[in-house]
Amino acid sequence: MELQWERESELALKAVSTGEEFICDRPARASLVSKESLRDIATDVDVRVERHMTRILAASGHAVVGEEAFAQTPRLPAGQAPFWPVDPIDGTVNLVSGMPFYALSAGLCVNDQFVAGAVSLPAFKELFFTYGDHGSYLNGARLRSFDAELASSLVGASFSGIKGDPQVRRKQYEAF
Repeated sequence: MELQWERESELALKAVSTGEEFICDRPARASLVSKESLRDIATDVDVRVERHMTRILAASGHAVVGEEAFAQTPRLPAGQAPFWPVDPIDGTVNLVSGMPFYALSAGLCVNDQFVAGAVSLPAFKELFFTYGDHGSYLNGARLRSFDAELASSLVGASFSGIKGDPQVRRKQYEAF
């Protein structure tokens, strides 16, 4: 029996795991491509990884919306069309600063729901992924989830580093 989203899961896994090669082969100093603020940068490595991931994911026939390309031309697919949101390097500031806290990620969004995807944390040799509709995995071991009350949960958040109106940051905090 074929699993739903199996092919898409395999494409996401291939996109993030092979994208790691660009990070390992990067020069000691990456070239800055764009810089909105000290907390929101993109490098030539981000752009190369995104292009590589886009080529792989495009085989699914679904649109790919990469963070770097979206910053240049903000467009989402029309209506409820499935698409791949891609962040080639989430944590670029950490990467260029020599900190190991960064990731490559791709997920397939269908009708406002994520149905397949993968996240690679190269510095920790961790690969999170879905396999069709058969669950989520870390380095091949199935993950289990459970329900917990908010009071007994650990919650983390990160807010935009985009330069501009300080009221935007305040609104993000309030929304959170």
